[in-house]
Amino acid sequence: HRTAMQHDTIPIILLAAAMHASWNILIKRAGQRIPYASQWVAIYCGIIAICTLPFLNLPDAVSWPYLCASALLQTAYFFLLAKAYQHGDFSVAYPLMRGTAPLLVLVCGWLFLHESLDGHKIIGIMMVCGGVIALLPYQQDLGKSQGYALLNAVVIASYTLVDGIGVRLSHSPIAYVMATFVITALMMASVCLWHERSRLFAHMGAKEHALMATGGALSLASYGLALWAMLYMPVAVVSALRETSIAFGIILAVWILKERMSVKKLCSVALIALGVLSIRLAWF
Repeated sequence: HRTAMQHDTIPIILLAAAMHASWNILIKRAGQRIPYASQWVAIYCGIIAICTLPFLNLPDAVSWPYLCASALLQTAYFFLLAKAYQHGDFSVAYPLMRGTAPLLVLVCGWLFLHESLDGHKIIGIMMVCGGVIALLPYQQDLGKSQGYALLNAVVIASYTLVDGIGVRLSHSPIAYVMATFVITALMMASVCLWHERSRLFAHMGAKEHALMATGGALSLASYGLALWAMLYMPVAVVSALRETSIAFGIILAVWILKERMSVKKLCSVALIALGVLSIRLAWF
């Protein structure tokens, strides 16, 4: 029964990856019109989440330290995300963040969570990460954008591991996710209002608020589905499968942003797809 559940969980994780790519594309399209686009996405995540909490059972008390630690890390994530995009190209920063994190999760999950990974899963994870990292440009010095992206990869790996433990202790995965994003939104709003109140609301009309609210809903749903999947699959495998968001991001960039599909990008997408197939075959 558990193996069947794991098979059924893979499409859910891929849906979460598509959602993740979608809200990043929304932020990319917003461009310079919205100075704090990533922060607004986080704030709207909290607004949506707090509306659902009254209808859910609160997470068990033993999970609250993990929940609070995750909220702190998520706050750092959104700020570093903005910095990485501010100082460089989306096509460099996003793959670097999303490609490095699963490797860190794989090592830490094995060391600290005692998760066993057979050959198929390890090969699949490596292929997914290799496909993502192959998207990086060659012969380019590490700049501010790459530095922020690498630092954010550490943050991503950290909150993935923290939540992998916390969600299992909570006995209420959905409430755990919602509470995390409420606390994250409160932290984010407090920092932004304290330092940059005037710029926070710059160029924010009804259309921009609707756009950021859509991004918040996609972000919340994406991570919520991933945490639910961690109940049935190893954290490292879920983390790697989520990185197929890079493939979805390239498809959406070609379709929506009208960016050119190079041979390099096409090969990277193929490698990511083969990695997902390898992970899936591990359960047959």
